Amino acid sequence: GEKRPGPAPVPVFQAPGLTIVRGGPTKGPFSAVLNPLRSLTRERITPLFMSHHDLAAAWIRAREKDPSMPEKPDVHVHDLMGILEVIEHPFQPNGE
Repeated sequence: GEKRPGPAPVPVFQAPGLTIVRGGPTKGPFSAVLNPLRSLTRERITPLFMSHHDLAAAWIRAREKDPSMPEKPDVHVHDLMGILEVIEHPFQPNGE
């Protein structure tokens, strides 16, 4: 077959509805000193997994806490290089 130019795709896996809380209060006497912003803000994020197996294991753990979640996740596969490109060069609607 014909080789594609550029690096080979690196798949990452995501499941809408599977979220983790980042930030917020942390434990330990120095947590606010070591990272003051993280101790003040909390946000839900959708993690990306490097393996489908890890995503499936996280889904099972999440379902143990919330049985109303679907039995199987709706897995989306993305290219890590494409995600990194968007992070490095975010879309600018005004053309900048």
